[in-house]
Amino acid sequence: MKNNNILKLLILAAFGLTPTIALANDDLTSRNQLELLNLTSSYLKMKDVKTGATQSRILRTSYMRKNCKDLADSDLSKYGVQDWKSYPLEICQYQVKDSAGKRLTKTSSVILLKISDSIMSQWMTNTCMEINKPNLNCIKILTQQIITQSGGQYPVRGIVYEDILKYHADYKKKIYAADGFYEPFCFRDGLTVMLDTFRRNSIELLTEQQKQSCFIGPLSQDAEKVGLYARINGTSSLDYQKRSNENFKVIHTVGGAILSTENWLTISRTETQAAIRTGANRLMTIWAWSNLGKFK
Repeated sequence: MKNNNILKLLILAAFGLTPTIALANDDLTSRNQLELLNLTSSYLKMKDVKTGATQSRILRTSYMRKNCKDLADSDLSKYGVQDWKSYPLEICQYQVKDSAGKRLTKTSSVILLKISDSIMSQWMTNTCMEINKPNLNCIKILTQQIITQSGGQYPVRGIVYEDILKYHADYKKKIYAADGFYEPFCFRDGLTVMLDTFRRNSIELLTEQQKQSCFIGPLSQDAEKVGLYARINGTSSLDYQKRSNENFKVIHTVGGAILSTENWLTISRTETQAAIRTGANRLMTIWAWSNLGKFK
């Protein structure tokens, strides 16, 4: 009865409906979860200081969500995302501009999983309940983590431009700091991936062939070909290993990057798909358990 009530409450709240389920007096978990869900939904809405319009606290930072259109099932194979059939995807075309050097304007296409505030509210509510922190402070911490890690964007496939690496001409040393140059990162299933044909810390314009390879090109021949942190909140493969029975290699490369083997890619995809179906994001909960000290 308790689990059924929780599920019904989440569904009703996600659609903005008033719940009419009669809860038993001792069903406090369901009551608390509904209250926290409503609190989360309210917190994720904020007013623009200039226009007074209501906007999403997280999605307003989604810089890649420009010129988007729904991706039809008939186009999934074209972009190599057949494993995402029946999930809400959109393909977006966005641009960024360097503030240093030649001040190049860089354009890219990326396929994003459509994640609404209502979905994120469910994920955060479930996570805070799971770690026994059913309060606004928990929601605020998760919100900031999502904004910092992804801006609420889950790149299913495509190029993500970020100004996070300090440029070195020899490409041998990476310093994680903004320097005015946007670097391209190839993403698949919410993770950075390595391709032999794609130099991810380049500051020059990409060719069309390089852009296309990010969608359908083969991964690197090296065994370690997948990044460490899974979006939308930066759950690491190291933390996932500690809380599951999955076993995959995690290494530190000479350049300082931390990489995982290919099955971390599969885990990121299947866990995120399960989160869309169920309203509970296991990757987010694992991150919260692994960073419990942040929730004091």
